[in-house]
This record gives sequence, C-alpha cells and structure tokens, in this order.
Amino acid sequence: MCDLGGRDKKRCARNLGRKFSLDVLGILKTKLENINDCIITSIWGRNPRAWYAVPSLGLSGGILCIWNPDSFCVSSCSAVMNGCILHIEGIFTRFNLDCLVSFVYASNIGNLKNELWNYLITFRDSVSKS
Repeated sequence: MCDLGGRDKKRCARNLGRKFSLDVLGILKTKLENINDCIITSIWGRNPRAWYAVPSLGLSGGILCIWNPDSFCVSSCSAVMNGCILHIEGIFTRFNLDCLVSFVYASNIGNLKNELWNYLITFRDSVSKS
C-alpha cells in the first residue's frame, strides 16, 4: 500500500487488515516524517501490534511496517540504503517459519537504480541458506 496522506487511506489500510486478518502490513511512501502510536492505532486498530518506521524526507518516501507480535515474532529491523529499504526479520510462530521481509521504496533513476539492484543481489547472496 502507498501513501498515508489522508483519513481515507488510513481507513483503507485498516479495512484491508480486518478483511484479510493480516499479520504483517507494509506501507510505502507514507509521506510522514513523524509516526506515532496514534497513527498506528488509526491503521491497525487496538489489536496487538508492534511497528517500525523509516521517516519520509519531507513529502518524499517513508516506509512503515506494522505486525501482530502474537503471530510474527520480530528479531531485527534495519533500514539501509539511506532509508530506501526496510528489512524485518522474524518467525511466523504459527508455522515456526523463519522469515525476512524487505520493503523497498527507491528511485528509478539510472545510477541509483543500479546501486539498489547491486545491493539487493549482494544482500540476497549474503542471507541465502545453502
């Protein structure tokens, strides 16, 4: 999902969560420099939750991940590539499944795009299990 600019978009995100009983929700291009628990509640409701956000730079970018800690036990969160990528690592407890989720919001411009793909390939190779 992209852009949390107004109430309708927050409501849409909340409805998606309810309809599909989401354990993890990622939102790209939040356009929010500051995210607080009030904003998270407007999206996720009062259900159990934990979250990690990469703030936007003005009205550009921003990544938010919200998860249910009862079903996704997060072991680490990290933002890389100047906040263009958010990695969330954890275990889906219901399936005892180790998981790494990466949310990417980056420029599609020549050199920056190449830099991003080079990073992603190197990262994939570094975390791949043989």
